[in-house]
Amino acid sequence: CSGLGCSQRRFGRRFWLFACVSLLAAGGATWLVLVYQERPLVYAAREFQAGKYARAVAWSYYYLEGRPDDSRALMWKARALVELNRPVEALAIFERVNAATFDEVHAWAKAYLLHQQWTRALPILTWAATLRPDDPDVLHELSTCRIRMGLLDEARDSAIRLTLLPVQEARCWLLQATIQNDVGDYLKTIECYRRTLERSPDATGLQLAPHEVFLQFGLVLLNAGQPAEGQVLLRRSMALLPTTDAAAALGNALSLAGDAEGAKASWRRAVELSPSNLSAREALAKAALQDRDFAAGKRWLAINGQVTTRSSSAYLMHRLCTLEGDQTAASDWAKRAEEYRRRELRQTRMDELLLRSPRNYWSNVIRAYRFAQAGNWPQATDMLDALTADGPPDPFIGKLVQAVRERGPLPSLDEIPASRF
Repeated sequence: CSGLGCSQRRFGRRFWLFACVSLLAAGGATWLVLVYQERPLVYAAREFQAGKYARAVAWSYYYLEGRPDDSRALMWKARALVELNRPVEALAIFERVNAATFDEVHAWAKAYLLHQQWTRALPILTWAATLRPDDPDVLHELSTCRIRMGLLDEARDSAIRLTLLPVQEARCWLLQATIQNDVGDYLKTIECYRRTLERSPDATGLQLAPHEVFLQFGLVLLNAGQPAEGQVLLRRSMALLPTTDAAAALGNALSLAGDAEGAKASWRRAVELSPSNLSAREALAKAALQDRDFAAGKRWLAINGQVTTRSSSAYLMHRLCTLEGDQTAASDWAKRAEEYRRRELRQTRMDELLLRSPRNYWSNVIRAYRFAQAGNWPQATDMLDALTADGPPDPFIGKLVQAVRERGPLPSLDEIPASRF
């Protein structure tokens, strides 16, 4: 081809070829720049997946220096902070950036669990359970959270779902045993403990240490009127790790079996392990009372020279003083025993309300109080905020809100009118 037309066509083809190459080169360069810029984010994800959470946080920080609002980097950082047991920092991110995937939602819930904010964790765990209904970790955490909130029927439902999964059966049955025990169903509790030990005879690999599992099972058997089998489990607990609770319970089992001397030796061991073990001290005081050793009985009931404000201890002091012939002291202790008994009856009624009506307004007041009493101020604050959202609070609740806000002394539960529960 020759002439002007051919030259123009050749020029056109070369122009478009050059343009295409230029565009490809520019696109490639842009892609390389983007890949280079995204590299810290890729590294953060890779380090997280490898379990190197501190390095994942470091790469996230590096990436966020240039893009402080990037949700992907913020989520990798938050998830890594949860694994590093730094829930407060993680929650600051989760409350700023919306979680989208199951892993992000689950990490958000775990952050609240680590911070013991059960009220806030519960709806997020429920959300995670809808995203992945058969996830064993979520079901276990959901059950635990419901237990903390006193929602035992719902906790039992999620624990049963967990038991149906073909993973970690022993742990699932132990969780069910805990819930059934809280509900007060000893027969089902015993069945769940038996199934736990069928799958883990040495009680290893469970949520509790082996000695604690044997102790709890032994206590349930004692309460269910089966001291012989309970004694076997309590001895296993003591063999693994001698504790004051196990020694005291073993003393009770031996006493029921008719071994009075063995029982006293075990109760004394409990007091050696913990001088403040009241149940062991009272048992020893009763034994001294039967032996008519009134001075010894009084010594067993006194801790650092003071008898505790427990009705059973006061009643024992009343009996000791009566048999000793000190009627003035006996009368004084009888009055104290009655006063302490009335206070304990209020506590019992509160416990019954928590068990019977966990969502009741005053159930939540009492639960918020107990969270504050345990030093869990964030959870107490969350609950009280919800309780006072609809208007002026009851005078007792007003005092409780102020005490929680100031992290100060709590008002007495005696100020709650008995009619409330």
